[in-house]
Formats: sequence, structure tokens, C-alpha cells
Amino acid sequence: MPEIKNQFTAGKMNKDLDERLIPKGEYRHAMNVQVSTSEGSDVGTVQNILGNELIPFAVAENVTLSNNSRVLGSIADEKNDTLYYLVRDNENNITYIFGIVSTPGGKRIFTVFIDKENVLGLNIGSRITGINIIDDMLFWTDGEKEPKKINIPRSQVGTDAGAGAHTRLINQQQNISLADDIKIREEHVTVIRKAPTQAPQLDMLAERPGNSYTNLNPFSFTGVSSGDTVVLTTISTVNYQAGDILLIKFNDSLADISPITVGDIRAVVESVNGNQITCSVLAISNIISAGAQNYSCDLDKSYEKLYKLKFPRFAIRYKYQDGEYSSFGPFSEVAFVPGTWDESTEKVSYLPNTGYNLGMENKLRELTLKNIVPADLPEDVKQIDILYKESNSPAVYVVDEIKQSDTYWTSNSYLIQQENIKSILPSNQLLRPYDNVPKTALAQEISGNRIIYGNYTQNYSLGDFRANFNASIRERELFSKKSIKSLRDYQVGVVYTDKYNRQSPVLTDTTGALSVSKQDASKTTQIEITPNHSPPFWATHHKFYIKETSTEYYNLSLDRHFDAEDGNIWLSFASNDRDKLDLETTLYLKKKYNSNEADVSLEKYKIIDIKNEAPEYIKTRRSTIGRAYNNITHPLSLAGSQVFTTFPSNPTSIEQGGMPVPGQKQVRVSAGALINTVLNDFHKRQNSPGEDGEGGGPLANNTLFMRIGFSSNAEVDQPYRTEWYEIDNVSKTDNDFYLIKLKEEIKDEASWVLQSGASGFLASGLISTTDNGVAGSLYLEIGQDIVQNKALFQGRFFAKILKDEYINESLGIDQVYDNAQVVATADCGYLKDFTQEDVIGTSGVWGHTKIAYANEIANFNSNGPTFPAAAYATSTPQSPVPTDSYWGHSVWQRISKLLDNKGSRWVIDEAFAVGEEPLWRYGPSNSAETNFFIHPDAPFGTQGKSKIYGGYNLDGINNTTFEHNSTAIGSTVSSLQDIPTVKGLGHTSPANFEYYSVGKGVQNFTIDISYIGPGRKAIGNIADVYSDTTPNSSWVNNNSPQYTSSLSNDWDDFYTISNGITSFNNGVGNDTIAKDAQVFANNLTPGAIIRFKNDTNGILYRLIKVDRFYKSNYAESLGYTEYPFADGNEMNDYDFLTFEPTAEAYNWRRYYNTAYFNRRVTFRLTLECIVSPGSPIGTDGNGNVGFDPLDSVTAAGTTNNCPIEILSLDYFGDEDVPFPENPAIFETEPKDNVDLNIYHEVTDTIPLVFSENDFAPIGSKAKDANGNLISVVQWGTGANADRVQFDSTHSYVLADVGSFIRFLRPDGGYTSLKISGIVGFTQLQMDISSVQNNPVGLGWNNCYSFGNGVESNRIRDTFNSPVIDKGPRVSATLDTVYEEEFRQYGLIYSGIYNSTSGVNNLNQFIQAEKITKDLNPTYGSIQKLHAGWGQGGDLLALCEDRVLKILANKDALFNADGDTNLTSTNNVLGTATPYSGEFGISTNPESFVSESYRAYFTDRTRGAVIRLSMDGITPISDYGMRNYFKSNLKEYFRLIGSYDDKKNEYNLTLYNDDFLAPPPFLPNAPALLLKPSQTVTFKENVKGWVSFKSFAPENAISCANEYYTFKEGDAYLHHVKITDPVTGNETNRNTFYGNSKNSDLHVILNDSPSSIKTFNTLNYEGSQSNVVVNLVDGEYYNLQNKFGWKTELISTDKQTGTVREFIEKEGKWFNYIKGQESNINVTNKNLGSFEIQGLGTVSSISGNIVTMTHKLNVSLQVGDTIYYAGTVSTGGFDTTSSNSLVKSGEVINIIDDTTFELDNLNGLAVTRYCLFVKNQMINTSSLLGYYMEAQFTNASTDKAELYSIGSEVSESSK
Repeated sequence: MPEIKNQFTAGKMNKDLDERLIPKGEYRHAMNVQVSTSEGSDVGTVQNILGNELIPFAVAENVTLSNNSRVLGSIADEKNDTLYYLVRDNENNITYIFGIVSTPGGKRIFTVFIDKENVLGLNIGSRITGINIIDDMLFWTDGEKEPKKINIPRSQVGTDAGAGAHTRLINQQQNISLADDIKIREEHVTVIRKAPTQAPQLDMLAERPGNSYTNLNPFSFTGVSSGDTVVLTTISTVNYQAGDILLIKFNDSLADISPITVGDIRAVVESVNGNQITCSVLAISNIISAGAQNYSCDLDKSYEKLYKLKFPRFAIRYKYQDGEYSSFGPFSEVAFVPGTWDESTEKVSYLPNTGYNLGMENKLRELTLKNIVPADLPEDVKQIDILYKESNSPAVYVVDEIKQSDTYWTSNSYLIQQENIKSILPSNQLLRPYDNVPKTALAQEISGNRIIYGNYTQNYSLGDFRANFNASIRERELFSKKSIKSLRDYQVGVVYTDKYNRQSPVLTDTTGALSVSKQDASKTTQIEITPNHSPPFWATHHKFYIKETSTEYYNLSLDRHFDAEDGNIWLSFASNDRDKLDLETTLYLKKKYNSNEADVSLEKYKIIDIKNEAPEYIKTRRSTIGRAYNNITHPLSLAGSQVFTTFPSNPTSIEQGGMPVPGQKQVRVSAGALINTVLNDFHKRQNSPGEDGEGGGPLANNTLFMRIGFSSNAEVDQPYRTEWYEIDNVSKTDNDFYLIKLKEEIKDEASWVLQSGASGFLASGLISTTDNGVAGSLYLEIGQDIVQNKALFQGRFFAKILKDEYINESLGIDQVYDNAQVVATADCGYLKDFTQEDVIGTSGVWGHTKIAYANEIANFNSNGPTFPAAAYATSTPQSPVPTDSYWGHSVWQRISKLLDNKGSRWVIDEAFAVGEEPLWRYGPSNSAETNFFIHPDAPFGTQGKSKIYGGYNLDGINNTTFEHNSTAIGSTVSSLQDIPTVKGLGHTSPANFEYYSVGKGVQNFTIDISYIGPGRKAIGNIADVYSDTTPNSSWVNNNSPQYTSSLSNDWDDFYTISNGITSFNNGVGNDTIAKDAQVFANNLTPGAIIRFKNDTNGILYRLIKVDRFYKSNYAESLGYTEYPFADGNEMNDYDFLTFEPTAEAYNWRRYYNTAYFNRRVTFRLTLECIVSPGSPIGTDGNGNVGFDPLDSVTAAGTTNNCPIEILSLDYFGDEDVPFPENPAIFETEPKDNVDLNIYHEVTDTIPLVFSENDFAPIGSKAKDANGNLISVVQWGTGANADRVQFDSTHSYVLADVGSFIRFLRPDGGYTSLKISGIVGFTQLQMDISSVQNNPVGLGWNNCYSFGNGVESNRIRDTFNSPVIDKGPRVSATLDTVYEEEFRQYGLIYSGIYNSTSGVNNLNQFIQAEKITKDLNPTYGSIQKLHAGWGQGGDLLALCEDRVLKILANKDALFNADGDTNLTSTNNVLGTATPYSGEFGISTNPESFVSESYRAYFTDRTRGAVIRLSMDGITPISDYGMRNYFKSNLKEYFRLIGSYDDKKNEYNLTLYNDDFLAPPPFLPNAPALLLKPSQTVTFKENVKGWVSFKSFAPENAISCANEYYTFKEGDAYLHHVKITDPVTGNETNRNTFYGNSKNSDLHVILNDSPSSIKTFNTLNYEGSQSNVVVNLVDGEYYNLQNKFGWKTELISTDKQTGTVREFIEKEGKWFNYIKGQESNINVTNKNLGSFEIQGLGTVSSISGNIVTMTHKLNVSLQVGDTIYYAGTVSTGGFDTTSSNSLVKSGEVINIIDDTTFELDNLNGLAVTRYCLFVKNQMINTSSLLGYYMEAQFTNASTDKAELYSIGSEVSESSK
């Protein structure tokens, strides 16, 4: 018979083709077999497979896993021949990370990590979907929790597997070991790293207040050398502190030699204890004498200021153990110490001549950064970097790297004394407010040394969150110049963060908007914000941001200002400010001129015009060419004739005569009057075109002007002067006259020229050459406009603004007048009198207890004059004689001399006078002594009135001044006719005395100033006047004083302030005092501008009125030196009614009334405050108390005088004008309020749950109810954790329960807590349960306020210099709803890792950079990433529905034809190109495995298994297994792929587990319905599926050519050959996880598939056949059981059979096929091969005995099988269907012709129709069919092989 044979050369299963079509060499099914296909003679050999072996734990490990353990993920570290895997023990609630390593004793498991706190967040259903190793770091993600990372060696050190304890943190850099017992927390194992939450605190030291220079107690430096320590004792209290450098200098005399710039010894201060200074000597540069010597010392101030022209900020960042750097912590406030507004130059800091603001230079000398090691420092930080940033640069520098071994770490402070930096950081770090490490990620891979996540989640959902605030502006609690810029709008927002500093966008609301008004410019303000909303549920912290979008602004210091030709005003500024202004600029006035008060008006001034040079108009000034006086007797007249012609007799002749009167348009001037003056031929200045230069042509370039005025003979211009009139032309009519033609008529303002009478100016007396009227002269003044390019215009530019009343007042009435020139100064002392209240009576006796002459009356030197005691009544206390009101001649003489010594005789006058001149003048009148006349030379307006002051009591009327009148000058009076009934002038007792003529001093708008000792002449010999001897008799006439003839016409001589006349001071030298005083007095005219020099606000005043008084200081006789009424009997001294001396009195000539020091001229000045007309003197115009002249002045003659300055109204003099010392300051308005949605971070990150270190650490400050600063000294613990203890430095009252305590931060910000109870005097109970809605004060500032309205944010206030940034880090609001993002199609990648350079940026996910890439959503979500793919090392992205290749670190350029060229690029991820083929990985990333250039994975959705290789995507499930996978993939939870490196096989495990949730396609599948897990193997060299495997691991991996699987948490090594040491047989084949399972092989014999064949025998070539022991059959081969090959079933398409045993025959194992019972059932409905016969209907059943209704079929025999079915009536017949046949049992006995017995009824019942089938095994010995399938199995654990299978057949049909 022919034999057909099948070998296994194809080596793979085929479950897809019909049995007749399966190619030779393939087989239908296999289990636990492998087929050799490439090893010589073994090709095509089927073998059973080696089993696996449990890998034991290392000896030291004490780990016992429960059966409820699962391996969640694994990774191989090939280079170290180690693999790691994660295990979750669900029963014990522990997660482990184990490693497997090779040892001499074999593979061993060691423990890397034990998680008993669930910090890894894993459960038994978790799956590690991405896992990688980089160096010693293990990264993984599970798609549900934070991506994780551990350091493997450190974790091992921290894991005590023997104790089974939770892994501890190890950090050698912080000296943290196992002994510290710090359990690993989640924050230690996340990829994201925590950043600092607080900025460093700045302790800024500028120049310290106090004294730095001192003398030292004698000290010996003998034997002292460098490095020695000395203790010095200072004489003065000094401001030294540790670290200061001292300069010590030999100073034998201990004179003041400060400052010391070069010392003999340099030393550094180590400590200070009172006046004892411990120093270490640095250097000795000079040899000092031996022994104790005198020394002085001073601070070495040669250092340069820190960050002088910078606004630096500082921050810290952490460096973690694995080299990751955190993002920056919050930046500090600006390390800037502004100067004061009045710098040490005693001038303001911002002067126009310097062009910059010295107050905006950084005065920082020393900086200490505190809190650089925060209390919440993560334990796994190994280094803290101190960072530095300047405001005008994005660059961030590392200043230093602080480690735990550094003293900075232990002191928690860092001292900066020099501007040193270590390195610069990459610019992207500032764009990294936090690391956007995904919250979860399904896919993870390392590519290009970066970690890439795919299908990740980021952000958080806010739900119905809506921000709501209480926002306000308040003054800062701590004194500082830091402030919030006024005239700005601010928007406050909040950012919420999670515990890893992931941040929301800025969240804000209209309730966070606020404005700062201009009124706040002088304050130091800050923002307080109180959130009124609840934070999002996920937030742990919050911080605040501010938006302020205005552009730059500038301050400008006003140099001067000038009137413009169009009525506006030109402002002059330094040229270096030119770029600050353009024609679009608007200005605010921030500080007024000469004022230290802020300008709070909202007036704004638009720039109208700008000139880079001074406009011609302001450079042009009217300069006087000269004057010509009409009165030739005027002291300044140089002419021999009058200027104007004789006064005509009628007005017509005035017009014709050309007199300077109203209505006149031409004036005729005498040429002769000008001959000797500078005006001679002045008309030639007109550039007349005449040939002789004297013609009357029009003026060309030199315009002339004319005006008329009046000047007294005292050379004082009276308030009579016209305005200037422009001259049209000048002609010289003949040799006698000039005719001046004007361009306009003279106005009515010249009407005073026409006044008649004594005060008229055109009276005949003025026109004639004699002066019988007022002493003075009308004058003609000619002026010319001259362009002067003065120095004050150089280096300046000019901006024109509108001139309105406000700006005019604010800048002063031409501030330039002050700036230009002070024309005169009176350095005023002060005179006053005591009042009666100054004198105190004690014990009935009156005494002058307050008359301290040196200080109160005559504080002129330490030896003030001595006054005799006054005479008092002895009976009862009386009012004292007012000695101080009648100072005698010796006092006034002393006063005068002391004033001379001081250099000024001016005083502010509050002293009394005995009278005002003119006194009665006495001269011979008919030689009758009883007739007197009033002197006719009295000043203007007195009309002959005279005043005399004294005390009297008349009819009960006190305080009366009598004015003695007469009807005309020179009239005589015989008595005081105007004072009838007067009986006496004087007192009869001191009690009747009253004061009169009180000096006014300083009143509202009025001040009296007096000049002591005026007069150009004196009567007789001056020495006689001063002496106490008898006066010279030459001035005695008729026993009464009178004028000599030389004085007869000079009444004013006594009271004229002389200019250059012989001094009265000892009679020698030029009287320069009087000369200067004369200049001052001459300028005291209405309209003049004055100021008080000591007034720091520089308020200007205009003189409205000037009254002049001539006063006599005292009245005394020689007989009574001090008092006129000393003896109480005044009437006996002199009869003042008749002026007749009594017998007791000295003669009238003995009076000293004519001495110069008995005279003073008083000017009563009525003022108008220019700042605000109508406001009182001494205020700033706003009702605020301002300058009082008496505040800065003491008695006359002392050094503390009050200079009064008169300012020039014409600021062009011969000299340039000085710069203003307190200028006005303008500020530009930001041009564009750019609506940028940029918010700046302005606070630390504040926790939402109370933490004392964040809210109020020990040492933090608060303020009590009295405003005292108090310190936190302790917080409670445990149940008292809400109690805070303050220090007891102050006796203070704490706030009430329910109010907030503000805990101040060094930057001026604060947090706050509500008081819930008062425990003690200094102890409070705080509400710490809910702090997220407590007020927060923002320490942030964007300017410095100088308290006077000036605010600055710019270094030196110069253009383009650094400004304070609004905050280095920014954020923004979102226009869309902020919510959690599920970026299923997105990729995100980290920074780079470079172990060589120590760079580890794997935690850096910088949102501001392009670190994401999105794939086409149509490809489905990303499930798996795989790097290093293909020859280019690209990235594979396996999505649900497509697989893509993403170019890594390169990109593709597309040509026109669609082809691509690769190009280098900075893109980490380039073009993403999908592979052809509509396949993805569905949602089974665990199915992915790669080997070399191939990758394998499943697509559950499409029921396919895929291979990706160089040829693209291939569905390898189509290799004979397509139907299988389509049917089965969807019915398993997980599809676990692994690659067996040792066998080069892809193993796919279809995995179900009761611990896993039902798969999405079987959501309600009960565990009992789950299919058992199974593994199927694909092999490339056969391009097919080799076999199923009986192991179904939860995870599997290859490492170092070894294959490992995991079951219930245990690890197993595969392909382990175990032999019996006795027999040498293998014992581990087909044994997995301790269980053995047969090897199965289903082989198809299908030669001639179209012919029906008879299969007679079955044989195989291979190893031992299975033998069942049989000791009774007489055979020898089966005397013992042998495991080997056997068949379970042989079948054809028609029949089934078996070979129970094989017998070896001729090298083959052989036997005949026996038929096998076949059952008729629903799956086998082909009845053609069965002998089926009817039997009939069941009549009855008893037990298993069945009786039929009819006789039995004679063919029925024992062994036949009975089937039954129900019947239906069809067409009158009972019928049954084969589809309903049910097997009942086998016939075991035939009882009679109707009855038989069955072995089983199986539901057979009465009325059922029965059939029977003959037994095939009994009746057949071969099988019939087109093909035959033989199912071989082998249970041997020893090696078994199978080479071929064959059968002897005969052909039955075709």
C-alpha cells in the first residue's frame, strides 16, 4: 500500500485554510513545541520545549509575595545584565520594585524599592505602559498617576529588604541616611520636581546712620602685627559692626581729621560691645611710636556701591540628587536702596545741571540674602543655587552654588559684598515658571536623550470657579520709599498651583481692579488683596499677579522756564533728557518749584513745540542802554539841561511839544541833555539808511524802546514807571532835539506824569533846574532788545506748554527770576521785647526771672550788658517798670556794634520804640521858647504829624497814641491844642504803665524789618555824640538842639541808609554794611519778589505795599542812664508839656536822642504769596503750616539769622544765573496704554493651608494696636498649634478677637491670620483652620516715592537707563475656559540629558518653548512610543488606528514631486508620516515589543497581529492565524507581547485575570465566562505561528539573551534544562510555574486532497512512544509506563479513529488505525457515514430498561448507541429532525424482542422516538476521507522529538 508522509519543514501552524489545502510542512495546531528550521539535520524536527524555573530572592531578602500579586511592568538593563520589574501585592497592599541579576549561583532577585505607603500610586490593575532606564534612573508611567522616577542605587541603599520596611530617603549631600528614617514620599519619586516657594529675603545695608569717625583711648600698637587681634575703646559712639574695615591713624592732638582716607593701620571689626571694638589687624603701613598713643579711626569707605546703576533681584533654585534643577523660585524684591531727595551736597538729588537723579542711584553697600535654605526644603535636594537677575535683561546668572557643607547653608544667609557671578543660565529658564510634566501619560519613551510623553493630561478643571476680591491701596506698614506708581490702573489676579507648582492661568475679575490717584504720589503705598472665593479643589497654594500695561514714563527736572511769544511758556531741560519728550508727550507736574510738597492737581500739559536750542524769543532780552534825568540836580544826572522841554501853559502845547503824557505818540527830547550821557546819538543805533547816519529812516535790526520813570534823589526808583514803548524811528530835528516816534500812543498808565501840586511830576519845579518840589527826577530810559547766547541756554532743550494760572503759580512768578539772580539780601537778626507776662513775682517781690540777657534781651555775646535793678514799690506787688521796652543807649549801642560785627544791621523787628519821627523840632521862633514848629522836611504823607510814645493813664483809656497835629508845615503851636485837659505825660507810679508802639514782627502777610543806625550825617562831632561826656557846645543854641545850616535841607539824613559814607562804627573805613543795606532798601518797592532763604519750600512773595517808619529807640538823660522816670517822680525830671527843664534835670542838650543807634528805619512789608495769593505768610498756599521766619532766627547778632532775598525781575545780568536748588519736577504720561494681557508675579507661593513657616515664621514682625513692631517668638504644637507667642519688648494692646494680625515680611508684604482668642498679654489664639481668604499685602513695588510727589522707577532718571521691572516672571489670563486637557493625540518632551556634562533636564518641560507635537486625531489616541526606530533612529508613535514614524532631531523637505529630503533642524520631533496600512495598536500598548529592526503589536479592533519592519506594516496574523485572532483578541483583557531573544520568537499572551476590570467590549462579563489565558508564538524564520505555549504570564521580557516571565509576582527564567542526577533525563520540559502540560501537535495528511482515501495505519518518526503498562497481554514492550508520543484522536472529514499505542517497527513507530465511536450531535450533522436505523417509540421505562411499542429491529445488538428525538406530524406522518437528536446511551443487554437495557437514559422518556447507530470501532479498522488529521500529544518532561508523520492509504474514489 502507498504511504503518504508529512514533515514539519514549514514549522508553523495554519488555522485558516481548509484541511485539504494546508501546505505540506505546516500543521493545524501545536502546543508547547518548537520546530527546528535552521540547524542542519534537525531542520523540521518538532520538539517539546524547555520549561521555566522560579528565580529565588537573594539570601538577605525577606520578601514573601501573596498569590494576589501581579507584575505591572518590567525593563531590561542590558548593559548591566539586569532587569527590573514592578510588583503589586494586593493582599499585603505593598508595591515592590525588584531587580534580577546574575550571580555565580545563578539568577537572583534583589529588592530595589518597597512601597508600603502607596507613594507610587499603583494597584493590581495598573499597567506600566512606558518604562525606561537612563543610567541609574528608572522612569515609568502607568497612564493614571504622576510619571515616576527613582534612582536605582540610592533606592537600594534606602531599602532594607530584610526588615521589609518602606524605602527610606538617602541623601549624602544633606547627610541623610537610613538612620534619619525619612520615608520616601511621592514628591521624591516624581519626574516633576518641586521648586522653591519663597524668595530670598533681602537685608540691605546702605551707609549706616550715625557717626563713623571717632578718637580712641590711647593704645599701644607696639609689637602688633598683621593678623593680631586688638581691642580698641572708642571715645564717641560709632556705628561699627562686624565685618567693617577700619582705617586707624596716629593723631597725637586728637584733632578732628575726619574723614580718614589713608590709615596707618587697617583692621577688620570682629565684634562690637558698647564702645569696645574687637578687631583683627589687616595691615600696618606706618611705624608708630612705642607705647600708648592717641589714634583716630574711621570706616573705610573706599568701596564701590553694590549694583550702583542696577535693579537686581535674587532667587534660588534647587539642584536635586540626580542633577535635575528645579524651576526658579519667586524673585525677591529689587535690591535697591534709593537715596534721599536732599543728598549730602545739601541740594536736592535731582538737579537740572547734573541731568540725573542721584536719589535713584543704588546706595547699597552690603547685601545679605536670608532664607536661602527654606524650611520646606525638599530632603532630596543636594544644592541650592543663588540666582541673580537685572531688571533690564532677561539673563539670569548663578551667583553661587550652596551645599550643605557650606556655612551659608547652616547660617541660612548669604553675604554679598561684591558683584560676582559664577555663570549665566540658558535664557529659556526664565520662561519656565513651572515644569509642565504631564499629570498622567499613557506613553513614554526616551529619544534623543529626552523623555517624551504621549497621550497625556495637563491642566486642571476649574468647574464653576469665579474669582472675586477685595482690593485696596493702603500705606505700607514698614517705612520705605517703595511704592505703587500713582496715576496708574492695576488689575490683580490670582494663580493657583498644585503641590508641584503646576499653575493655572491668571484668574481675575473686575473686583481685582484698582487705581492709584495722584494724591497718593507722596505716600508709600501697597496693594492689599483679599480673595472672596473658594479655591479650586485641586489647589494647594496660590500666588498673586498684577497687570499694569502702561508704557515707560520719565521724570524731568525743570531747569528754568520762560515766557513764550504766544503767551505760553517754554520749559528748559537738560539736553540728555531730550529723548524723553516728543510732540505726542503729555506732562504732569509732580513737584512744584521750591517746594517739598507733592502737586496733587490733575492738570496735564501737552507738548506744543520742542526746540533743541533756545528760541530766539527767550534769548532776546530788553537791555537798558541808558537813562537821562530831567532834573539836573539829581545825583545821577550828567546833563547840563533838562531832557524834556518846558512845561507849556496848556495841554495843546503839551501835545505839540511832545511831552511823555498819555495819548502822545511822539516825544521830543533835548539833545543837549544827552550829550554827556550814554544816550548821546542813541538814534544811530537804528541803522538809519541816511548818508550821514543821522537821517530818520525806519529801524532795521536794532529795535529801540522807550519808557518814562521817576527816581528819588535817594536813588530809589519809586513805583512810577511806564511800560516799554517800541520806537518806530528817531530823527534828530536839529541840533537841539530828538523826535522819538512811537509805534503806539502812550497809555493812561502814565497819567501820574500829569499830577499837579507837590507830588506832581510835571510841576514847574521838576521842569526847571531848581527843585522846589519832591526830591527826585523824571527820567527817560532807552532800551534795546539783545539776543544773548548765555551759558544758561547751553546744553538745554526747550519744550513749550500751555501757560495757565495754575502752572504759573506752581512754577513761581517766573521761577527764572530766582534762578537768575538774587539782587539784594538782608541778613536779618531778631529784636523783641518782653511782655508783662514774661516777669514773674515771687513772695511779694517782683523779679526779672526771665530776663536772661545773654539769651532773651541782648543775646549778642556771652557777656551781655548789665542792667540795674528797677525801682519798685515796697508795699504791694506792682507791675514792673518795663525796662526792656526802653532799652537805654548803652544797650542800643551794644546792639549796633554787635550787628556791625555780624555784617548786617537788619533785624526782624518786634521791639518797642519811644517815638516815630519827625519828633517835635525846636528852633528859634521870635526867640520865644514857648513857640515851636513842626519841621517842614517830614516825609511824604505825614502832613506834619508827629508821634511820641509813652505810658500814661488818661480817663481810664489805655493804649493810646497821641498824634500832635498842626495845620501846616512851619506853623507854631503854643501848647498841645489837640489834647485838651492833658495834665501830664507820664506815670506817677509804675502801676499805671501800659505798653505802646508794639513792633509788628511777623503777621499774616506783614513783616516788620528794621535797619539799626541809619543816617548819613550827625550833629556835631560824631565822637561827642557817642561819648558820655558833655557834648560839644557847637551844636547848642538857645539851650535847645537844632539843625546846623548844613543839615537844614536834609531831613532824611538821619534816616537815610547811607551808601559809602564814613561808618559810625568807630569812625573808620567804608561802610559796606550800609552800602549793601542801601541796595536792599532801594529794591524794596511794590512788585518786587522776595523769599526767605531759610524756607526749604522756597515760597515766593510779591511786595504789595511798603510802609516806612522812622523810629527813635530810646529817650533818656545823662542823669538817669537807663530810665526816663527812674525815681518815680518823672515830673521833677522834665516838664514835657512845656519842654522846660526843671532844676533837677540836665539840659536838653544832654539827651542822646541824636545818636545813630537811637534811630532805626522800619519797613513794613505787605506780602502776597505767589504760591496761592491770599494765603497767609508761612503757609504753602494749601493751608498747610509752612515757613515761619522766626523759626530759624534768634536774637540779633547771633549766627542764626534769617536772610531775606530780593529777586531780580530781569534775570539777564552780567553773570549767568545759578541753577535752581529745588526745581520743579515733571513726569511724562505714558503714551499708549497698551492692552497687553500680561500679568507679573508679585508674591511668593502662599499655601492654602496654614504653615507657620509660610505665614509667620519665628522672628517675623507684626504690629500691635499701638503701632509697635512685635516679633513672633514661638508657635504652639499639637493641640496648641494655633497659638502664637509674641515678644514682650513693648507694653502693647493686641487687637480684638475677630480682627486680623498682619505678619510683615521683609519686602513689606504680609500675610494675615484672624484672632480667635486672647490667651495672654502677649499670646494669641489664631484661626488657622481656613486661611485662603485672609488679606494678603503685596510687597511689590514699581517705583520709589520721595515723599514730595516725585516717583521714579529708573536709574538716575536718565533716558534709556534700567527701570524696575514689573516682575521677572509673567503669566496671562485665558480667553477660553481653563480646564483639564486630555491630549490623546499629543506629544510633549523634556529637556536634554547628558551624563558626560552632568546635564539632566529631563524634568524640564518648558511651555514657552515648542515642546509639543500633535498628531492627526484621525489616527486615534497615542498608545505607545518607541525610539531608535530604523536606520535614522526615529520615533514610532503607535496610535489606536495608525502607526507613524516621527523624524527625530531632523525634518523633511517636500519636493514638488512629493518626494522628501531630510534636513537638519532644531526640532526635536519632525515630520510625522503614517505607515501604509490601516492598522494601529488599538488600546493595547502592552502588546508592543521590539527586536532589532522589527516591532510587533496587536490591533485588537481589527483582530490582527502586526509586524513593523523595514518593509513596513505586515499583519502577521494573516500567516495562517487570521481567523483565530479575529475571533479571540477581543475576548481578552490584555494582550501582552514579549520577545524571546533566546529563541527569536514573539510571544503574544492573550491574558485574562479576575483582578482586572472587564475589557470594554465585555463590560459585564462574569469571571466564569472569561477564556483562559493563552500564549501563542510567532517566529520570523518560518514567517508563521509556531505553537501555543502553556505559560500565560502577566509580564515577560528578555534580557541579555535570557527570557523571563512573571506569574503572580514571581519571576521565572525560561529555557532552563533540569536533569535527573540519577537517570540523566531531563525533568523540566513543558513545565511552567511548576505545572507540566503536554506537547501537542495536530498534523494534516492531505495528499491528493480531491480523492477519498482509506487511511489504514499511522506511523511517526521520532522519540519514544507513550506506553501504558500491561502485564497480561503477553507483550514485552509495555511492561512499564513510558511517557512519549501518542494520539488522542485521528479523524478524517468522515470518520474518527485512534491508535492506542505505537509499536516500534523498522525505525518507526507504527500501528493500525482503529475506528472510534462517533456521536451524532448538533456539530456533526453529516449522517452519511453512520448506519442509522429506526427503532420505534418508547412504550415504557423501568430503571434503565426500555420497552418499545413495536418489536425491536433485528440488527440491534449490544454496543449500539441509542439516540432519541421528539416527533412532529408532517403530512400525516410522524417525522423527526437530525438537528434534535440526543444521545441516550449504549445497549448493554437485549432482554426480549421489545425490551433492552441501556447504560444511561440521559433524559429518554416515554413517547420518544428512538434510533440506533452501529459501533464504528467494532465494525471498522481504517478511516475513510479526503484527509486525515492526527492529534499527537506527549506528556514527557524529558526531551521528545517528532520528525515526520505518515499513513498507509488506499484510494477509494476520486
